[in-house]
Amino acid sequence: MANKYKAEYEFFPSESKHEGDFHVYRGSGPLGGLSDDNLAAIELRQHPYVRDQYSVSLSFDTPTDKRDYRIETVKGLLAANAGATEVEVKSHGNASGFTVTIDNMKQEDLMRIAVALTQEAPKGKDGSYFPVMDRTVAEQIIASELDRLKLTPIEAGLVKIEKTEMDAARARDLGLQKPTGYIDVDFAAYPLTPVSFMREDAHFAALAGETKMYMSTDITARDGLGKRVAEALQEAGIKVTRSEFTPFVKAQAPADVVAEALQQARLLSPAITDAVKAAAETVHPGQREINAGIDAEFAARVKKPAVSAAPA
Repeated sequence: MANKYKAEYEFFPSESKHEGDFHVYRGSGPLGGLSDDNLAAIELRQHPYVRDQYSVSLSFDTPTDKRDYRIETVKGLLAANAGATEVEVKSHGNASGFTVTIDNMKQEDLMRIAVALTQEAPKGKDGSYFPVMDRTVAEQIIASELDRLKLTPIEAGLVKIEKTEMDAARARDLGLQKPTGYIDVDFAAYPLTPVSFMREDAHFAALAGETKMYMSTDITARDGLGKRVAEALQEAGIKVTRSEFTPFVKAQAPADVVAEALQQARLLSPAITDAVKAAAETVHPGQREINAGIDAEFAARVKKPAVSAAPA
């Protein structure tokens, strides 16, 4: 499905107080539609009387003999990936096709629904529901919606940052002068980055005779993008370890430094980087300087020449 479809946005303002605004994404590529799986349009319709309430509708031009299977797949993807279990399905009479509608949505939920269609979901114990839209189409829709709503990925709930903070008593027990926390950054609902998850990890180290925490970041890259992520970090001077056939990259730097490097490589937006930096400064202020100091002391020890015994 990749690169064959392009989403085109149209807006239809309400013409009376008994109607709501209507937003729609349709395919404008040479094949028409939005996917190989007959997704024709994604629609966002404003409630006519409750103006901050919307419905999201997914329209499919699916042949009659495949309709039941496709409906089951779409419902499975929405339930597992977006938590949308209350959906309404309407078949288009004798014509091929159907529409799945989710009510009581916010405008920004359109992006979450679009992502849900791009990710495989479990089907019972042994099977899977497979995506019905390519990630590149979701990227187009998300980029358009973020611009339309003037939201950052953080504000839209697409990227989540979780902080784990340490109290003073715990820091004293570990021999630390001040508490050191961690952050996790979850990009699962935001396909516009080559990274799906970042988690900070730390180990004890000495700096100027004091016990400190050296912070590293465990990164999960999206399929096939581990090499690209590792190269971007290395170009920024960050030491990385990567297993060639896995999506995992370990960076010898805290998450805010990793985010800056990815932004420099145009792999992460400034808004996300700023949010990661703010969270990192809350849980471990000055950590990049601590890491740099530990690295410098280690390098100095490695380079120090051995002292030979004086001849008798």
